[in-house]
Amino acid sequence: MEWEMGLTLSPKQKEFKWKYSKSDGLIITRTFKSGTNKTEFSNGDIDKIINFIKGKGIVPLANNVEKLSNATEKEGIGSFIYQNISSDMANAQAASQLVSILYNVGALGYNGAARGMEFWVLEENWKEKLIK
Repeated sequence: MEWEMGLTLSPKQKEFKWKYSKSDGLIITRTFKSGTNKTEFSNGDIDKIINFIKGKGIVPLANNVEKLSNATEKEGIGSFIYQNISSDMANAQAASQLVSILYNVGALGYNGAARGMEFWVLEENWKEKLIK
């Protein structure tokens, strides 16, 4: 699978690369001044995230670094990743790229807000959406 280019949904869009395979899951790479960061979400990880969103109905992004680190971030996608998938702050921050990917392939809905971003499940079969 070749790398795809993506942009975050925020007004100050940031570029990232991603690729997906049914065997390896989703790999996201982001480039910072300090170097490149790679985040991997297994199929099971993404299933957990989709099920969390589906169970809540509409969920905020909730991936503020400061609030995650001092445990004051509201319940949302970033905080769910941090508490249930990986306690690595960089992986929780990758929620921004994950929701962009899932929104752009039609698996998630998005309220279009720059602040107070919220997401909901449009298509549970996210794997097929990513493959296309």
